[in-house]
Amino acid sequence: MSNIDKVNQENVVKNVSTYLQEIENKIDELKRITGETVVCFRGENRTTSESGEVFKHSIPNIFRPDKFEMLNKFKWFEKGILDEISSNNLSGSKAYLEIAMDAQHGGFPSRLLDVTFNSLIALFFATTPHYNTAIEKNDDTHGRVLVYVFDKMATSKTKTVIEIYEDLISEKKDNIRLSRLGSHFHFLIDFVDLNSRIRAQQGGFLLFGGNQFMPISENRVREIIIPSGAKKSIRKELDTYFGINMGMIYPEPYNKVDYITKKSIVVENDVNYFSVVKKGIEYHINRSLDYIEYLSDEKERKVKLDKLIAYIYDVCYSLTYLKEKTNSETDIKTIEEIEKMVKDKIKELNSSDKKIINEDIIPEKTNGEE
Repeated sequence: MSNIDKVNQENVVKNVSTYLQEIENKIDELKRITGETVVCFRGENRTTSESGEVFKHSIPNIFRPDKFEMLNKFKWFEKGILDEISSNNLSGSKAYLEIAMDAQHGGFPSRLLDVTFNSLIALFFATTPHYNTAIEKNDDTHGRVLVYVFDKMATSKTKTVIEIYEDLISEKKDNIRLSRLGSHFHFLIDFVDLNSRIRAQQGGFLLFGGNQFMPISENRVREIIIPSGAKKSIRKELDTYFGINMGMIYPEPYNKVDYITKKSIVVENDVNYFSVVKKGIEYHINRSLDYIEYLSDEKERKVKLDKLIAYIYDVCYSLTYLKEKTNSETDIKTIEEIEKMVKDKIKELNSSDKKIINEDIIPEKTNGEE
């Protein structure tokens, strides 16, 4: 997704005004492609690691190499961290999901990814390093703002999301939410007044399912590069004209009624895990097919087609595994719906590109049948 090496500082963000124009363009593009309307942002002060590796995706820290090893080695790793945070009075919440939100802002390992509903706050983070670091530290490297779009979101009080999160960290035997297929689960959680930092940043969270990292579909995210040479002047603009600086981390909002009322319209109160997974898979396949159809270069078309075929095979493998593991009638029904959808997509793909995928890749055998 990132085109850092091609950044032309004459054609990208130079100040807050050009940034807001880019935000408008990206949002319009995402809404046009997806039809979804709930927008959030994430600002990152670097686009590459200190060794020069380009950051392709934003990854919750629990899936990063050092933490991922612990996640797989110790089955109670996530839950144990949250229990310790609670026992040390580092969070005033009782629900694991809200403890995790507090923990996320404390730098603890988490499957949550910070976002904000304020594009200017995201811009601040794209131009400014962590608060305990010298403010000019990364002024010699580009930053970026990621723009995401979703159709719905939940809150930290949404019962089904609380249950989903607790199931994800419980390590129950044959927990299918921790499967490869379960990694397609991505859900937006609205910000809450858990602590002053979340409140100041108008922060929300993206919850990642599964036990391995699966990036959010590129069709749901766009990247805006903030050139290194513009960081200092943008920080000054944010401070002077919008009061956004290190010292405004703890402001109290004056009136939340209209803000909360508008957001309540898109709050989802009954989240079905595999329904979200199904939508994510269908979304990815549809957008990939549309993109392949659009391509005129045969070489590039073949590369994208091969990636899509590999993705479909991976999904089919996961479906076969899940059917053998789950006893939940609701999950079985949704898995069968995913199977039907994938089979239909395979037929569609075969009709346009000869027969390139075996249509019998998903066995007809269902859970419990011989």
